[in-house]
Order: sequence, then C-alpha cells, then structure tokens
Amino acid sequence: MFINNTSSTNKSGSTGFSLIELIAALTILAILLPKIMNPMFTVLMKRVPMEEMNNASMFAESKLEDLHGLSFGNINSVSTENFSIPYNNYSYTINVNYVNGPNDLDTIAGSTTDYKKSLITVTTPSNIQYELATLFTNHGF
Repeated sequence: MFINNTSSTNKSGSTGFSLIELIAALTILAILLPKIMNPMFTVLMKRVPMEEMNNASMFAESKLEDLHGLSFGNINSVSTENFSIPYNNYSYTINVNYVNGPNDLDTIAGSTTDYKKSLITVTTPSNIQYELATLFTNHGF
C-alpha cells in the first residue's frame, strides 16, 4: 500500500509559511490590532477616575449620614478638611445655607428659616469634584 504524503512544501522543499503569507498576516494584524486595543486602553485610562468617583460618592454619602444624625440647629458648614488615612488625599467641604423653602432651593434666605440646604463637595486626588445636595427641615415627623 502506498501512502501519499500531502504536507505543504515550497519549491525548495521546506515546509512553513511563505513570505507573502507572513506579510499578509502582519498587514491584517496591523489593521485590526488598534481597533481591538483602543477600547481596552480607554477602559484602563478611565478606571482610576471611576474608582475615585466611586470613593467620592461613598464619602459624600457618609458625610450626609453624619449630618442626618445632628439636630437641625447643629447642621452647619464645614470648611475644607481631609479624610483620615489612607484616604487623606480626598478632601471635603460642607456648605449649609438657609433657603426660602422646598420650592426655592437656590435662593439663600436673608434670615433664619425652617429649611437648610446642604452641599457636600468631595474632591478626589485627580481634582475631580463630586457634589451631593440635600434639604433639611425643622419640621418634626
């Protein structure tokens, strides 16, 4: 019985890829690689700011919970302070103002009212600011 060896050989008798095939494969790879890698690099570049914003959000909500634990009269502004270690590269500011009421949150009242608007601003290490605003009332429930 005769077995025909069908392995690929070129004119010189060696097996493998020809130079044309290698050039074609490299050309296709050169065209497709940037299209594949660009989204990956974009995600990696945005990962740090997204992580910082997630931390800033949690820190702002934590400060809001601290304010909720205070009586209406003790809810006051806080000048810029840093969080404790290991997050001491994040800072926060709390601005509290009396406002005219729930229908007008942007106008600062000229006198004491039953409504306080608090704005908590957390600044990330990349200098991105995250803001959280809420309204406190002096009405008991």
